[in-house]
Amino acid sequence: MNDYKIFDFKKGCRLFSEKRFIEAESEFRGCMSMHPDDAEALNALATTLDAQGRYEEALSYYREAIARNSSNPIYHYNYGNTLRWTGEIAAAETAYCAALGLVTSFAEALLGLGSLYLELNRLIEARPLLEKLVQLRPDLADGWYDLGQVTLRQGCFAEAEKCFSAALAIDPKRIETSNSLGVTLLRLNRYVEAENVLNKILDTNPESSDALCNLGVCYHWSGRIPLAISCLEALLDRVPDHAEGHFNHALALLAAGRFREGWLKYEWRFRKGKPIPERHTDIPRWEGQALSGRKLLVYCEQGYGDSIQFVRYVQQLQAEGATVFVEGKDRLITRLLGTVPGVSEVFSLGEAVPPVDFQVPMMSLPLALGSRSWPPPPPPYLRIPTEVAQQWESRFSLHVGIKIGLAWAGNKDHGNDHNRSILPALLAPLGNIQDITLVSLQFGPATKDYPSFPLLDMTGEASDFLESAALVNCLDLVITVDSAVAHLAGALGRPVWLMLPFNNDWRWMRDRNDSPWYPTMRLFRQEAPGEWEPVLANIARELARFAGRKETLPGVSQDTIADSLNDIMIMKAGAFQDCGHSEQAMAIYKNILLRCPENLEAAFRLALLFMTSQRCSEALPLLRLITTRCPDHQESWFQLGSAHASRREIPEAIDCFTHVLKLDPKHIRAHNCLARCLFESNRPEEAYRHYEEVIRLTPENPEGYSNLGDLCAYYWRISEANDLYRQALTLRPDFPEALCNMGRLCNFEGRIGEAIDYYNRALLIRPTFQAAADNLLLLLNYSDEFTPEYISDEHLRLAKIFPADVDRETCQQKPVGFGRVRIGYVSADFRMHPVGFFIEPVLRCHDQKRFEIICYDCAAVSDEFTEKIKVSGIEWRIVYGLSDTELASRIQEDGIDILVDLSGHTAGNRLGTFALRPAPLQVTWLGYPNTTGLQQIDFRLTDPLADPPGLTDHFYSEHLVRLPRSFLCYSAPLTSPDISPPPSGQIVFCCFNYLAKISNTTLDLWSRLLHMLPNAQLSLKNGPLADQGVRERVLLRFAERGIDTTRLIISGFTSSREDHLKSYSTCHIALDTFPYCGTTTTCEALWMGVPVVSLAGNTHVSRVGASILTAVGIPELIATSHDEYITRAVELACDPDRIARYRQTLRSRMRSSALMDAAGFVSALEEAYRGMLKQQAGSVETSLSQREKAGRNG
Repeated sequence: MNDYKIFDFKKGCRLFSEKRFIEAESEFRGCMSMHPDDAEALNALATTLDAQGRYEEALSYYREAIARNSSNPIYHYNYGNTLRWTGEIAAAETAYCAALGLVTSFAEALLGLGSLYLELNRLIEARPLLEKLVQLRPDLADGWYDLGQVTLRQGCFAEAEKCFSAALAIDPKRIETSNSLGVTLLRLNRYVEAENVLNKILDTNPESSDALCNLGVCYHWSGRIPLAISCLEALLDRVPDHAEGHFNHALALLAAGRFREGWLKYEWRFRKGKPIPERHTDIPRWEGQALSGRKLLVYCEQGYGDSIQFVRYVQQLQAEGATVFVEGKDRLITRLLGTVPGVSEVFSLGEAVPPVDFQVPMMSLPLALGSRSWPPPPPPYLRIPTEVAQQWESRFSLHVGIKIGLAWAGNKDHGNDHNRSILPALLAPLGNIQDITLVSLQFGPATKDYPSFPLLDMTGEASDFLESAALVNCLDLVITVDSAVAHLAGALGRPVWLMLPFNNDWRWMRDRNDSPWYPTMRLFRQEAPGEWEPVLANIARELARFAGRKETLPGVSQDTIADSLNDIMIMKAGAFQDCGHSEQAMAIYKNILLRCPENLEAAFRLALLFMTSQRCSEALPLLRLITTRCPDHQESWFQLGSAHASRREIPEAIDCFTHVLKLDPKHIRAHNCLARCLFESNRPEEAYRHYEEVIRLTPENPEGYSNLGDLCAYYWRISEANDLYRQALTLRPDFPEALCNMGRLCNFEGRIGEAIDYYNRALLIRPTFQAAADNLLLLLNYSDEFTPEYISDEHLRLAKIFPADVDRETCQQKPVGFGRVRIGYVSADFRMHPVGFFIEPVLRCHDQKRFEIICYDCAAVSDEFTEKIKVSGIEWRIVYGLSDTELASRIQEDGIDILVDLSGHTAGNRLGTFALRPAPLQVTWLGYPNTTGLQQIDFRLTDPLADPPGLTDHFYSEHLVRLPRSFLCYSAPLTSPDISPPPSGQIVFCCFNYLAKISNTTLDLWSRLLHMLPNAQLSLKNGPLADQGVRERVLLRFAERGIDTTRLIISGFTSSREDHLKSYSTCHIALDTFPYCGTTTTCEALWMGVPVVSLAGNTHVSRVGASILTAVGIPELIATSHDEYITRAVELACDPDRIARYRQTLRSRMRSSALMDAAGFVSALEEAYRGMLKQQAGSVETSLSQREKAGRNG
């Protein structure tokens, strides 16, 4: 920008800030007349036009600005805002995403996209964006408000309360926020607080109709019906068209039994904020006209229970001369509705209906019938066909005595389900009644969560509501929450006891224990919100009387409790669990077991809590007790197997899971876990059969396909794994594990962009999904499409998924020079793995007089190399299965001075433990070529070649400590193949690195090289290349660059390390990859006499090759540009004598180099450790000195 333009531009900005948009437009157009391609001026002009409402012109200039400079996120963001205002929602979403793709921490774009998703009700996508926003900008009230709306709609009421409270702390005058807080408190049943919030709004803003409406709802829900009616009437006097007010007024009137007025107001359900959709509006609405000889369509609305309750009126319509057709919600209920007298024919929603004279919504029938609708036609009005009834009677023929049906949960999507459904744990008193058979009537998702006592469950044989009705008709009594089961039993005329929350639905009215709708129904009400225990205790007493005897409590068994006190305590513990207070629940169970050690119910529940808290060692004795006393208790055997598996006791785990399957051959989780254990025991064929059985038993369960895909992927059956993962995602598109696995599969094949997309999708669904975050970060290192700054930012961003560290003062710093330094190495790769190859000589050479070494082995399995690594004098801790907290406690107990991470973001890492800072000094080294992003890790070990001072330091959250010669110490296999002469004939280049490392940059370089040497060949060797589909895709990438694929030699992994090394004998020159260099493969090539040409970049990951080649003493193989890389490779390929010299001398040069000088390397490493301790001790002393000085001054 020249001075004249700057002056005009600044003037335009000033005018814009003063809202003098026309004058600002003139200035910006003046700027553009001199610089028509200036993106900043184009954006400013577009913003000014936008402010004037000239949206189409603004959009045109935004597009021009982006075309001139697509890397400015503000342009995309502004463009997205205008698109959104003009209704181009999909394009707005794309624009916001583009802005965030450039700057992931762009707060305004996070708010824009998050609020857009909120507007579209795409809550799962909105939430992580808004959560990130409030972390970045906790001072932004709009962010907290929108996040509150998302969590409120998701039913996460406690989180919503926190968000709205945070928003009000920033902007206390915003009425919408206060109103939303009031609604949230209502949902939490905190009526007094809600009333106070809403009244406070009305004190300062008496015209706030929404606050007055919500206050009426508050009065209704808290049981003050007359006050609710008065409040809502006052609202409607002020705002006669307030749809929500009319609808809530209707609910209050109906709850008060004022049906005539209530039915009239209930029609507002079609006009409220989230209206009930009307159908068949092209047909005249029936409003009470004469029906003789007329055809009438009655269509169901809302839930199944509503349909069952109101279909009774069809009899009356037929009696008045109508032919009545009924349209049901779906085929689950149509057969049942067809049994009602007066129904001529039933159709499912979406099916063609015959010509009719009128239509009417089913719940509008009482209004249209007028005074003829009350009292309602009595049950029974459902008729079960004889053959269906007989089938169900025969199923119950073996079950004599009193049969009690039980349903404890309704549809989880119902707005009041959090109040009306009951935790199965609270049903325990009903399991203590003798001489009755309890029968499950739980048909929905809650079938996965059963009470602790035995239930006869035939729900799987009830394919629709007609079958369910036949089941209910066989029972002596039904006990249920407010769900369709209650209506079903009532409409059949069966005895039914209905458990109602304090804030119950209008149809059950208030202050009565019977129902005018169902004469055989008895109501059991909560006396206060959330208090189910007294309701269940009352029902248990009444049930004992119903069974003809007093309630008796048997002795200890697997499904009952010892006495009523324990019963109450267990229910209380369950309530604590439901609120997420696991420690309080544990304390109660432990107290029960202190008084009654044989109480298996408490033992089992405590064991489950230990298991979910990853405290498997504490769960083991409890589970052994239960399985000994109750050898047929499947879940205890299953949990026992899981505990053994978590402790890496695989044979014991296999025995337990096998026992579960003997008890129940269809136990899905046991098949899955047994398959995993068999896989870890190197028994893949058996594991495969169990995974196949899971798919056979549950073909609609995506987890089965995903698990089998994992097994196939491990054995490089990539195409089969790909098909299985895709099937899993077809069944469940938002399955984060399957998305993560697809990303891993793409990674195996080198499809980096696709892999990154899959990982991002998984994180969008589950922002704290560590495996996806780890894989994404690792993969970014392979890509040549991202800047080092972006990759570093992503590491810092995703590191926030780990919990905050404990106070450093809890980790005592040992004075330097006092005793042996205790070093802890943490890894899942102390085995036949690159980390194992490099750490083995270090552990072997540590000075055990000065350093005490403890290895924390995090792997699920070990191998022969693990035993080789276990050097005498080194303590070995198997910590697989320990939670991050448990491992941190173990490390603190061991008094570790320096804790070393050998994994970074690779598989099996324990960064979650490092985030808890169990050691005073924490280091990362070896296993990962980038920063961890964790502020709790102090240092990172490297060398001056891999990380030249000043070049890369700013990319790391850790302080770099550079070892003098190399950050690697290579150990060659004891039994290595002999060196063979270079093969005769044409030059064979090779690369045995992961396919993911073969970036487009690498492929372009290799293609240039092969074009320059038309007789040369390239040998690629990698596990996924064993798969035909992968081979074809790799060959296609070369063919697209003009390379004849017959020049490529493709092979998969070899069976042993020795055979793998022999493969180098067929090659002349190894080609390193870029930007992610080889490490182990480079060392192995050099060890086998094969020179490696490497391209050095400006990051650690692209300079490891340079570090290795320098340490070995062959820097002439390092290139610093693309052209130099080609030149060095061509020159070497054209010099067979030089290739032969490398072949003869490289192994001996390696042996005498810094790369394999284990003693010298470890001496430098130990010196570095002591230097870190001194540096850390100095910072601690400084901090303590400052704190003491502050204390004295205070």
